[in-house]
Amino acid sequence: MKKQELTQELLKQLIDYDPDTGVFTWRERPLSMFKYQHDCKGWNKKYANKEAGSIKIDKLGAICMQITLLSKVYKLSRLTFLYVNGAYPINDIDCIDGDFTNLKWKNIRECTRTDTRYKTIKSKGDVNIIGVHFCNRERKYISKITVKGKSITLGQFNTPEEAHQAYVNAKRQISPEFCMN
Repeated sequence: MKKQELTQELLKQLIDYDPDTGVFTWRERPLSMFKYQHDCKGWNKKYANKEAGSIKIDKLGAICMQITLLSKVYKLSRLTFLYVNGAYPINDIDCIDGDFTNLKWKNIRECTRTDTRYKTIKSKGDVNIIGVHFCNRERKYISKITVKGKSITLGQFNTPEEAHQAYVNAKRQISPEFCMN
């Protein structure tokens, strides 16, 4: 396939997106997208109608979903926006619940970099949940959120899930217009 810019139209030719589940699946590709017929058959047999994308953990420990299309790597959160709205987001993309593997449309919002300044803290307890870290001294999970550059401690919790829920609740209070039903 020759190199071309990824547009909404081309994206919809390559993959399907279900806004209710947040799942991307590869579409069957026509022969016109390949130089040889056996390449087309092989690709469709291996990928067509299967889930697209993979989990990526960046250098800072943040989790995202990504995919390679047209020899370029894309974050699926940004492609979700392109798929639904027809254009790339101007600003950053935020997953409201803090889970960047949850690509349901109702969980995606466009916002400024300041709005998304939260921390994913990896500690000796191997916690990799947004807004949560493990405090060895206290033997508790600490929940924090960053608002306008200021870190706010939300409390100490017995489980990482409780600490993350405190983070999600605080985020919803900060941005109530983006609350999920």
